[in-house]
Order: sequence, then structure tokens, then C-alpha cells
Amino acid sequence: DNPVVIYIGIGLLCTLVQSLTGLIALSLFRKFFGIRDLRLLVLFSVVCSYMVTSRTIIVFNEHPLILASWILAWLIAKLYESQEDRKKKAGYTALVVLVLGYSLTLHTRALTFWLAFGIAVLYYAWVYRRCLISLPTALAGGVFAWWAAGRYTDFVKLQIWGTAEGLRNGDISFGGSVTDLLNPENWQAWFNIILGQIHTVGVLTGGMFILFFVVFTHVLWKALVRKKDIAELEEDNAGRRAFPIMVFCMAGIFMTILGQSISWLGGSIEVIHTGFDNDLYATKAYGYLRYFGPYCGPFLMVCLVYIDRFRELVVRYLKPALAALLVCEAYWMIDVLPYIYHSSQIGVFEFYVPFSLWPLE
Repeated sequence: DNPVVIYIGIGLLCTLVQSLTGLIALSLFRKFFGIRDLRLLVLFSVVCSYMVTSRTIIVFNEHPLILASWILAWLIAKLYESQEDRKKKAGYTALVVLVLGYSLTLHTRALTFWLAFGIAVLYYAWVYRRCLISLPTALAGGVFAWWAAGRYTDFVKLQIWGTAEGLRNGDISFGGSVTDLLNPENWQAWFNIILGQIHTVGVLTGGMFILFFVVFTHVLWKALVRKKDIAELEEDNAGRRAFPIMVFCMAGIFMTILGQSISWLGGSIEVIHTGFDNDLYATKAYGYLRYFGPYCGPFLMVCLVYIDRFRELVVRYLKPALAALLVCEAYWMIDVLPYIYHSSQIGVFEFYVPFSLWPLE
């Protein structure tokens, strides 16, 4: 009954959950992407396992969500390899539904898992004229998983808290609305959230994520218009294999950032109106990566595959990526930093601390 022991036990479990991602990454690099160099396998897998945005000294919903995103990436790979076997395809689709259903019991934000996975399936079907999943299994299982997750969550909340109403850290709350964007005076508050988070993840990854945001945005555009160099890739090509995982991660990251830009918009507007000398909680939104963090590990995996297999292609994007980085950096210095300079909200600074001389007290 000791709460300290219970909390430490939960923390150790969360550490184990996050560490399992390295093994999943190793499996995908070796078996799905065909990387055979042992040194690269170990290096890439360890790097991916460390690509997290939540510390296990604090218990978050994101720890199991991170594992869920890696399992979904692994299942996408298995579905890709099972296109000619209906039974396997249906089986892996059922597992996808199971993981998606479980994710809804962790946080309402897991809705982005459902949407991102659906976008990946639709995008792949559009580009390659093949459906990754078993549609009957997905439809029947999806409806049941959605219903079961909702009933289970209500039951647990009723047993522990005596109410099935929404909980502060289990539901999505909105401090703004899309209609606020109709007022141009609010655009800076909106851009501060979006570009602030993109800048922060760029700093955390040494600019790599901004480079690959540029690379993959162009790849997605060429896929959308079905350019031959994308649509006619052979099935064993690493680019085609990485494509549905890349779409899943890109959709998840940008849907989450866009959702945050609306849910935190009211607070961000207040920050702008208060001025530079503020210490408002909402400043955290300008550098808070935890919400889209579950997608970052698999996204980094795809980045590393491109670096290993398509190095010359990546190099061609260095100039536009540098331009995007400079624009993002300029915006951060001019329009974001003055509003957080006096802030004591650690959430906005925590990803910059390792690169600074600022000690956390």
C-alpha cells in the first residue's frame, strides 16, 4: 500500500516499455529494410530508442503510447509483407485494431493514431493501387474496438474516481477555436505554437527533422500527383517499404501540432496580449513536444533508412532545408523568444537545456 513503492514500480515499468522500442527498431532495420551492417544496426536502433520526448522519472500517458506507435509501425511492415496472403493480412489487421483500441484507453489524443493510420492506408492505396489492410476485418474490428475502449474507460473511471466524466489528463481540452483564426490579430499566437514546436524538435535533432520534413513533404507531394519516380517503385525498394510508415508518422506529427495550435490558441493569444514580461502557463505550448513525441521514434527510423539508402537524394535537399531552418530560426528569435524569455515554465525550455549552460534548479 506504499504509494512511493507503487510509483517507483510504475516508473520502472514505463522505463521497460520505452526500452522495448529499440528491439522493434532492430527488427525493422534488419528484416524489413534489409540493413545488414551490425554496427549500423546497433547504432540506428539505440539512437531510435533514445528518440523520446518524455522522461520516465515522471509517469506520462506517452510511455505506452510510444510503444503503441512502434508496434503500429511494425504491423504496417508486416501488412506490407502479407499482401498476397489474405489470412495473414486479416490477422495483422486484427492486431492493428487491437492496438488502436488499447491506445484509446490511454488518452483521447490516441485518436490521431486512428486518423494517421487511416491516412497511411488511403495514401498507399492511392499511390500503389493496393490496400494494405483487410477492410472487412478493419471495419468490424474497428467498430467493436472503439465501443469496447469507451466502455472500459468509463468503467475504470467509475471504479476509481466514482464518475465516468472526463478527467483533466485523459481528455482533450480546447482553449481556442478555429473561428479565432478569422481574426488576423491572432495569427502570430497561432504561428508561435506551430513554428515554435517545429523549431524545438529541429534543435533537439540537430536540424535533422527539419531536413526530413522538407524531404518527405516533397515526396508526399510527388506521391499525391503519382509521379513515376514514386508510383513505379519496385516492392522491394526501401523507399516504397518506408512510405506507409513515413505517411503514418508525418500525419500523426502534423495533426497533433495542428490540434495543439487550436487547443492552446486561447492561452497563446493571452501571452501575446500580456506582452514580453509574462510568466503564463501557455508559453509552454511554444516548445512542448510530448504530445507528438510517440511518432518521433519511428519517424527517425525512416530518416535513418533514407540516409543509409538514399544519401544522394537527401543531399539534394540540403539547400531548401537550410532555408527552412533559417526561416524557422529567424521567426523563433524575433516572434517567440521575447515572449518566453522571462518564463519559468520548464515545459517550453526543457528540450533546449541539454544544449545550454543553464542549470535546472
